[in-house]
Amino acid sequence: MNALSRMALTLTVGAALPAPAARADAAADLLEKGERICAATTLAPEIDFEATFAPVVRAIVTPAELERYLAGFAREYGACSKSSLVEANLLRFDTDAGGAILVSLHVDEAGLVDGFRIVDADDPRLHLETPAALAAALEALGGQTSLHLSLDGAPGAAASVADEEPLAIGSTFKLWILGTLWTTIPSTFSWTTPLAIREDWKSLPSGEMHLWPAGSQAGVFEYARKMIADSDNTATDHLLHYLGRDAVAAHARVMGLDNADPGNAPFLSTVEAFKLKWLEDDATRATRYVFGTLAERNAILAELATKPREAICIEPRCFLTPKLIDTIEWFASTRETCAAMRWLTARGDAHLVEILGANTPFVAPGREGSHWAWAGYKGGSEPGVIHMTYGLRSRAGAAGCLALAWNDPTHDAYAGAAREMKFFALAGEALRLAEGVIP
Repeated sequence: MNALSRMALTLTVGAALPAPAARADAAADLLEKGERICAATTLAPEIDFEATFAPVVRAIVTPAELERYLAGFAREYGACSKSSLVEANLLRFDTDAGGAILVSLHVDEAGLVDGFRIVDADDPRLHLETPAALAAALEALGGQTSLHLSLDGAPGAAASVADEEPLAIGSTFKLWILGTLWTTIPSTFSWTTPLAIREDWKSLPSGEMHLWPAGSQAGVFEYARKMIADSDNTATDHLLHYLGRDAVAAHARVMGLDNADPGNAPFLSTVEAFKLKWLEDDATRATRYVFGTLAERNAILAELATKPREAICIEPRCFLTPKLIDTIEWFASTRETCAAMRWLTARGDAHLVEILGANTPFVAPGREGSHWAWAGYKGGSEPGVIHMTYGLRSRAGAAGCLALAWNDPTHDAYAGAAREMKFFALAGEALRLAEGVIP
């Protein structure tokens, strides 16, 4: 349900990082605190929390949470062996595994850390040579993983990991709404048909259309672009309602969604998923939904329509661990999301090409030196879920698809942050290796 356009996962504690401090001893404080955090980036962290972090940080993160966070990076990238200053407020932690972790750090007037985030990490063990090595690295990540990399027209996948296994895919389901929308043009809609915002169809972020006043209008193309490029949930839910959930579910089958996962019926809106997971007024509702018949599920959704979205829990505590990702979500295999991407690109519609190509993380198609002439993308995430699907076309005219997925019901936002960053690193490696598969 959240946009996946991050170049690296970061955990920020404290306020937004201020400008570099001007005190003469600020650099010395920065280096000293960096050394402390470096020494604690081990499998068994120990750090003097109060002597290192300012009250603004201690109010947000507990010592145990910080220790889980640092231990996670030590587990995935190696323990910190050396800390050095790269530039103002940016430190490099070299690890005993030969990798590096980049840390943005700020200290206050008292010399305590009031802003801290890990902005990137590198591990030479993730510089892979073959698609088979990519598949092995993805499987070693833990949780449930899936990979599909293939050249259009080839008899099979060049690399795959459980690519027929349905997993939670987050906002990638919006590809099926886009495909269904395309079938209604020009019979029902045109790309310029104005659609009005309705208060009762609004959702939560990502996106910003939930902030638009009811009655505001935008064209169909703008709704579709925001749904895909910005992963705007309110744009998504409006299109789902205008098209009808049954029509979208039916056309998803045309686009290659052929698994029978019960989680896909009925086809949820984003705000329905939010309410099922994070409304706290009825502890039995989600269980009743999961075990209910289709009629019982629809009755619960009708009840949810009367509940204000303002009652959905959006506090950080509600998103520290996964919530029902194996039962309340949208489910597809990486092979199926690639089928959806291929269906869309096969339409040859310039509007679809523009919409799908508006936000392509880790890829800069068309730029000098890029292997890719075009890329299309849709991804999705929520706690414990990351999914990424790319449609790719090389400068030489070859086309193919890459999809990666990771689900982990045991995920912890602190201990697992490094694994999420590693997943994104593997996605970058997959795109590099895809150049050899899609020449």
